[in-house]
Amino acid sequence: WSHCMVCHKEQTPSAPLLRCSRCHTAPYCSPTHQRSHWKEHKQLCSYMSESAEEGQHSVFSHMVGSSQEDWTEFITSSVTTCSFFLGRNLSQQEKEMFLFPRSCHLSSCHSVTGHPDMVDCLDCLCVSYCSQDHKEQDKKSHNLGCKQLKLARELDRQEMMTGVRV
Repeated sequence: WSHCMVCHKEQTPSAPLLRCSRCHTAPYCSPTHQRSHWKEHKQLCSYMSESAEEGQHSVFSHMVGSSQEDWTEFITSSVTTCSFFLGRNLSQQEKEMFLFPRSCHLSSCHSVTGHPDMVDCLDCLCVSYCSQDHKEQDKKSHNLGCKQLKLARELDRQEMMTGVRV
C-alpha cells in the first residue's frame, strides 16, 4: 500500500498516496497516474467494490474486529476467489492489494483504508492504525520490528530500482 501502482513511487510522510475512490485500495501518486491506470484497474476495482457488503466501505470492512486467524484466512482466500471470478491470474501488485491492505495493525481491530483517522508509522511506512490511540497501544510491540520493516522496504526498493537481488 505504500507505492504508486504506475511508477512505484513510495509514499512519504510529506507526500501520502491517493487511493482509488471506488475500491479505496489502489494507491497512486497523482490523479494523472490514477487515470492512466484505469483501464488495467477497472476490472479488479469493480470486483472489489461489488464484493464489499452492503453499506461497507471496502471488501475488508466486514472483518473489523476479527481474530488474526480469521483475518489471515480471509485475505489469503480473497486472492484465489478474486482470480477465479475474474478468470485470470492476478498480478503481483494486485495480490498485494489483498494480502497487505492498509489496515489497523492493532491485533483484532483491522479497520481499513478510508477510516477517517488512519495514521501510518512514519518510520517504517509499513504499518497503519485507525487512530492515534491504537498506535500508542501498539507502540511497544511495533518497535520490536519497525527497523526490520524499514530495512526490508529499503532492500525491496533497491532491488526494484537496480534489478539486482540484494
